[in-house]
Amino acid sequence: MWPGNTAVLIGGGPSAERTDWDMLHKAQQDGKCRVIACNDAYKLGFPDVVLYGDFLWMQYHPEITEYVGIVCSCSPTKPDQDWVKWLRRHLRKGLSSKPFEVAWNHNTGAAAINFALHFGVSRILLIGYDMKVGPHGQTNWYKKRKNPESAPHFSHFDGFAAVARELPKLFPDVKVINCTPDSALEHWPSVSLRKALG
Repeated sequence: MWPGNTAVLIGGGPSAERTDWDMLHKAQQDGKCRVIACNDAYKLGFPDVVLYGDFLWMQYHPEITEYVGIVCSCSPTKPDQDWVKWLRRHLRKGLSSKPFEVAWNHNTGAAAINFALHFGVSRILLIGYDMKVGPHGQTNWYKKRKNPESAPHFSHFDGFAAVARELPKLFPDVKVINCTPDSALEHWPSVSLRKALG
């Protein structure tokens, strides 16, 4: 679907609030990248796709019906809405190379990496993948409606580590770059988003 392109994944970490969204949107419009929103990041308006993993997320976001992009879910059970594209959730950690299936890894951000790989991209850039609370104790750059104080769990780190281990085996030609300032994830090289998009 996006062969050879760059996918920018927008996670929920508080550092994403400092992102130059206009710069990213222009890069998208210029064909330099496609954008995948994790959960509430769809509210930016311009992401091509939103992915959510919590079955109840739709209940807390009825306004998603106004979103013009593609809505996808890797929730444990198939959503009731027929316009939501459902991906089978594999409970193992790491990656799945099967079409229409993603490894859950205990969080939407890690599942989104697996999701992006199915689009045939050559690069994946990560924004908002802090994996730690912000300087003022904030856990997300947007206001969450469910579990607003939930912070990264050790199982999230295990999932990302498994993704990093399996990536060169299953998708050897794909590069992941962490464009999250001061991220606690150390599996991939860290480069600013502006530099990565050139």
